[in-house]
Amino acid sequence: GLREIAGPTVTVMPNPNSPDHKLLVVAGRNAEELTTAANALVLGKAAMSGRQASIQSVDLGPPRAPYDAPNWAPVDRPVLFRELVTDPQQLQVSGNDPQAIRVNLRVPADLYGWNQRSVPLNLKYRYTAPSTYNDSVLNVDINEQLVRSYRLRPLSGSDDENLVSVPLLSGSDAVVSNAIRVPAFRVGSDNQMQFRFHLDSQKTGLCASTPAKVARAAIDPDSTIDFSGFAHYAAMPNLAFFANSGYPFTRLADLADTAVVLPDAPRAIDQEALLTLLGHMGRWTGLPALRVTVVPARDVESVGQRNLLIVGNGSAGELLARWGKSLPLMIARGKTEMALRDQRASAWSNWLSDSEPEAMTPAGRAILSAGGPLAALVGFESPFRERHSVVAVTATEADRLGDVLDALDDPAKVAQIRGDLTVVRAKEVEGLRLGERYFVGDFPWYARVWVRVSSHPVFLGIAGILAGLAVALSAFWALSRLAARRNGG
Repeated sequence: GLREIAGPTVTVMPNPNSPDHKLLVVAGRNAEELTTAANALVLGKAAMSGRQASIQSVDLGPPRAPYDAPNWAPVDRPVLFRELVTDPQQLQVSGNDPQAIRVNLRVPADLYGWNQRSVPLNLKYRYTAPSTYNDSVLNVDINEQLVRSYRLRPLSGSDDENLVSVPLLSGSDAVVSNAIRVPAFRVGSDNQMQFRFHLDSQKTGLCASTPAKVARAAIDPDSTIDFSGFAHYAAMPNLAFFANSGYPFTRLADLADTAVVLPDAPRAIDQEALLTLLGHMGRWTGLPALRVTVVPARDVESVGQRNLLIVGNGSAGELLARWGKSLPLMIARGKTEMALRDQRASAWSNWLSDSEPEAMTPAGRAILSAGGPLAALVGFESPFRERHSVVAVTATEADRLGDVLDALDDPAKVAQIRGDLTVVRAKEVEGLRLGERYFVGDFPWYARVWVRVSSHPVFLGIAGILAGLAVALSAFWALSRLAARRNGG
């Protein structure tokens, strides 16, 4: 059994119900000590020696800065490919038709290119040059979509046919470099770049069957991709952001700006949902949820200044009922109340309100019969603080919360999660947008004006005419003053 608990401890002991298995016990005499033991475990600072380790203290380090998650690429500067792989050997291949070189790339979900439509990629690559022009090629893909294709050229006749264009281990100045513009719409929060070399055989005729030196190719670790020209700005709610990267909660990797709201008397499924969701966020960021706050539903107002993740029904579901009329969906046993979107708003009013047609004000609500169990993800703006978010994981029956967790584990279902409402019924997942949108992030007013004007050709033309008149009037005024000074002199 357990020894007497004298402080924060982590213990590994035999499972009394299954001697072939072990139990991991995280313990403390109070909530503070229990938190210390858990933090030591997840940070790897509990030096396990023997069956039990005692923890004196744990340093969580300084507060995290926004967007500095270990698993996310920096977006304030060009990022070297060597920063995106664990070993430079991952960027090298050999053979005539080798496997693709794959480079994973996670970035914040709220990147917005108001003044550019593409991501600069400075690609440097090396390959065993063919002796003549043939079908040797490099295809550059992102998320399995072709971006560019390059013919691999031969070297000059004075070079050896098997010389690597940029030798893999030498300091040669012969570098093959290409500036690529990756379409921004193909880049999400979780990406993979694929570089596929095809090095055509250089043997022909009777020589085709003779062995050739192994062809090699590599992507230079000093290649870069640059997101520094993008702003952090997003239309919310966006459950696709949540399902793919945990945004907006993962904006701070330690979840310091997040509070999880559980029912006042949480059941096992509520706790399972909490741990599963935090586990997903840790996988997305590469950091445990060290500074997240967990509160019962009755204390929700004490964390109203944070982004809120509401889990479960019961008293947590009662919060949604309290805020109900502003939500896209209210579900309860026996009925479902859903917002209806007004399709008649004018384009002019949408332009003035800085919203898209699909974000129109709901025209009313409909009450539908819910004959079977239903689970849902619901997103909306916090009732406590503007530009802060609430995501609720709820269901008509508590044991159906697992349907949402299963959906988050299935890439095909994750692709269907979107908008401000995603309904999960058995194996079906449907994402909808029913409520109003709000905007979060740091977006200069002049950039917002430019985006709105540039998306409407008529307004862009009017703006051009007004700008021309302003320049002409300024020039006329300056010349008039100059002429007046001369006449006066």
